[in-house]
Amino acid sequence: MLAAESLYFVMKITILLLCIGSLVIGCQSDPKQKSLFNGKDLQGWHAYIPAADSIPSLPPSFLVRNGMLVSMGKPLGHLITDTVYQN
Repeated sequence: MLAAESLYFVMKITILLLCIGSLVIGCQSDPKQKSLFNGKDLQGWHAYIPAADSIPSLPPSFLVRNGMLVSMGKPLGHLITDTVYQN
């Protein structure tokens, strides 16, 4: 019975170490990665708001608040990067 308990303990530790190792490897940043959003403003982005074609005075649909990109929901539109990216 002691051998079975020891084997079970070794298996639990092995699984725990594999999970921790996966987290460490997954959290490392890729040197090729580029942040698309600077957290300050919409530099590098433009909004496409179809309703703004007929009503230029519409309020902005997208803004930066507390370092986060926020969609106001209305007027409806799309936020598009100025540069084309690929994987």
